[in-house]
Amino acid sequence: MVGWSVIMLAQYVFIMPLFTEVWQLAAFYFVNTFAIWYIFAQPQQLLMRLLGAQHLVLMTNGAMQLTPRFDIQQALLQLLLIGVSMFVIFLVNHGLFSGQAEHVFIRQLRYFRTGLNARLQRLAKGKAQPLCFMTPVPLRSVAQAEMAFSRINLAIYPDVEAAQIHTMLAQAYRVCLHYRAFEDSYQPGWHNRHRIKRLLRRSSASLKMPCRHWQPACHHRQRQRLTYCLITRSNV
Repeated sequence: MVGWSVIMLAQYVFIMPLFTEVWQLAAFYFVNTFAIWYIFAQPQQLLMRLLGAQHLVLMTNGAMQLTPRFDIQQALLQLLLIGVSMFVIFLVNHGLFSGQAEHVFIRQLRYFRTGLNARLQRLAKGKAQPLCFMTPVPLRSVAQAEMAFSRINLAIYPDVEAAQIHTMLAQAYRVCLHYRAFEDSYQPGWHNRHRIKRLLRRSSASLKMPCRHWQPACHHRQRQRLTYCLITRSNV
């Protein structure tokens, strides 16, 4: 992107002051815009294309007026700002949120653990919804981790076995399935917890009455059996 900005600066300084007709300026815009969108043809380079087109408009804004004005200092300032912004994007993309497959794989597994832990704690507190909308979705994190693993060159890591990673991902999918089943069965029970407690109290109260009548009857039968045994032994 910085290289393209330098090319634009050279055209702005040496070529655009020679234009005397409107069609020349239109052809200049068409050729440069076509080159931007043709060279940066991959989907992940969309930001590059947008910045290149925006830089083209900003640097040539003065030449599009009725009285063309060429401000080299403003063009250099825009070039500096574009370079600084691209440097920041480079640091973020290769530092904090690296786009390498290995870093994406580890980061998504960390998101999976964080999201699952947050949802389980939320269920334990009696609330079915996640803590906030930024909480990672476990199933999505596992799917993105699997996609990132498919792009890792395992020849660089001879100690890593693909079978172990696939087993781990399968277990993660199984955990997501068990969590969904637990959540679906837990929510109705949690909403009806007062009814369940009331039913248990009624059931325990209803069991107390037969036990009260059954306990004296048992003692009476035991006394009858003991008396019968004593009488039988005395007769013998």
